Amino acid sequence: MTWWLIEATGDGSTLAAAAVALVETTGQAVEERDRMVVGFGPDQAAAERARAALADRFGPALSISIRQAPPPHWPTAARDTPSGATGG
Repeated sequence: MTWWLIEATGDGSTLAAAAVALVETTGQAVEERDRMVVGFGPDQAAAERARAALADRFGPALSISIRQAPPPHWPTAARDTPSGATGG
């Protein structure tokens, strides 16, 4: 499976609301990075739907992009993942 990243940038209060909206839209957890929220979609179509939902809800207050997640580096994936779970 190849995951897709939904990356949103904006101001603090908008990002907090966007994080909640991404969880509601995708059913996946999000990562909060410096001035960015990253959500995950199982395929490009799901990522596009999430991007469109965020754009409809937040308009120009949020900058949203999607891209295919890089493949995992398997020699370190288990080491870098809690409990050694690598997902699938």
